[in-house]
Amino acid sequence: VAREGAETLGFCLLYPTFDSLGMRPTLVLNDLYVRPEARGRGLARALLERAAAHGREVGASGLSLMTARTNTAAQALYVAAGWTQDTAFLTYELPLP
Repeated sequence: VAREGAETLGFCLLYPTFDSLGMRPTLVLNDLYVRPEARGRGLARALLERAAAHGREVGASGLSLMTARTNTAAQALYVAAGWTQDTAFLTYELPLP
């Protein structure tokens, strides 16, 4: 959580899962959010860095995330923070009623 005093400015939500090939935990970054009025101050980058630090602390093999193809601002942030785009796998979904 990114805070300024008692005010929450942003958050990052990680879900633990397991890398069955690597036999280690892995983390899914499900949400990364910074309030619009707090953007441009490096908070999202700091949250990503803290998420990576947490992954190292728990011995995770890595972190993964998905983002909308149209979310180019987030994509630029991820690349600048050292994340790489997966080019080997496609994502499929099955909506359930």
